Amino acid sequence: MPLLLIGEVIDKLKKAKYFNKLDLIWGYNNVRIKEGDEWKVAFLTNKGLFEPQVMYFVLCNSLGTFQRMMNSIFWKLLHEGILANYMDDFVIPARTMEELKERTVRFLKIAEKHNLCFKQSKCDFNMEEIPILGVIVGKGQIKMEQEKIKAVKDWKIPTKTKDVESFLGFANFYQYFIKNFSHTAKPLNELKGKKEWKWEEEHQKAFDELKEKITSQPVLALPRREGKFRVETDVSGHAIGGILSQEQEGKWKPIAFLLRMMQPAEWNYKIYDKELLAIVKALAKWRQYLLDAVEAFKIWTDHENLKYFQEPHKLNGRQARWYLKLQDYDFILCHILGKMNIKADILSRKDQVDMKEDNKDVQLLKDEMWARKTVGKITMLERKVMMEESVILKKIKKNNTREKEIIQALEKKDGLAWEEDRVVYMEERIYVPNNKNLKEEILEEHHDLADIEHPGQHRMQELIKRTYWWPGLKEDIKRYV
Repeated sequence: MPLLLIGEVIDKLKKAKYFNKLDLIWGYNNVRIKEGDEWKVAFLTNKGLFEPQVMYFVLCNSLGTFQRMMNSIFWKLLHEGILANYMDDFVIPARTMEELKERTVRFLKIAEKHNLCFKQSKCDFNMEEIPILGVIVGKGQIKMEQEKIKAVKDWKIPTKTKDVESFLGFANFYQYFIKNFSHTAKPLNELKGKKEWKWEEEHQKAFDELKEKITSQPVLALPRREGKFRVETDVSGHAIGGILSQEQEGKWKPIAFLLRMMQPAEWNYKIYDKELLAIVKALAKWRQYLLDAVEAFKIWTDHENLKYFQEPHKLNGRQARWYLKLQDYDFILCHILGKMNIKADILSRKDQVDMKEDNKDVQLLKDEMWARKTVGKITMLERKVMMEESVILKKIKKNNTREKEIIQALEKKDGLAWEEDRVVYMEERIYVPNNKNLKEEILEEHHDLADIEHPGQHRMQELIKRTYWWPGLKEDIKRYV
């Protein structure tokens, strides 16, 4: 089983105010080797042949096996989002102390049932900030551990290739804290491999600059469901850089940095292709935040090079793929300088790429995608207005049937569901009544049209969930596909 990305684990803690952290004792030794298979992991010593009964560290796939065991034991808590787990580290997040206590008791009962124990000296309780996976999480922020910062401060100047590789290996772990990391580290990366060792001024400058950036103790904010996002991209030489920010408490706070060196084949791209490549890579990197953003997010970029795509062109295969990828997102391109144009929804299907005409005379970035100087918020009300003339929306308004789940959600009045102008909104999406023909029409619209090109189950679900909601949506998509 593949391990979770560290970012995915930390994202589960973004809404919490208090934390309990527990560290499992004995690690891999908690996994019992299947009876009769002990001989498969036997090892020979000067004391004789030994057949272990529990899993140990160096076995193939031991990481995935152990993580699978933890997932199977605590699957319910993980599914409910009240537990974050990475290998033998467990974090229980909560918004109140009462909630934290209740969740911790549930967790410990399950652990006791499976005879799992924890090392008290490595456990932290009722904390507002906790160290996990090399960072400090709490109070809506992510920071570097002080011990790691001290280690960088005391790092000696490399004297051989292996020293450079060790430093970059350590620094790479914190690259998402550092703006333009790849560009800064490029001279040091050139020293790796079998090249002759030669430490020059540019290498010393890069080494000192990286140390300074790490020891300046940069702080990243944890992403929230509410709040506008902003993406900034830039291309410098053979490096791609980007910043994801979110507006929180009236201030724009950095969430993550994109740091990537171009592949040799990408060095030959035209400048406008490089600029668009930076946008595509940034959106793919932060897909989990931007794909289902509540509001249209802004992309700030040096638009002058991208003006090439404002004119109709015959797209090559690479540009056509990028064009299709951009359709998944609801964004607004913002000018830093130059003529201001009109904003538009990137998901508009008008003037799609005509594959039969081999991408001839296609305007990849239309005028409507460019924002004015003043860009207002795109709210659920604006989305409703944009769909006012939609045939499907008119049919939804005429259908007054409400399922039991919807009626209960409306009665709670907790903001999860509400009704406006004869349309019910559930989880900020339009509720589709239990009408077979209406659902089939929506499924067909998101699967059978030429510009959609028969997406798979997951892509189709993403497209539909941007606008619509109904119970059993996933099962209906699976049946239709």
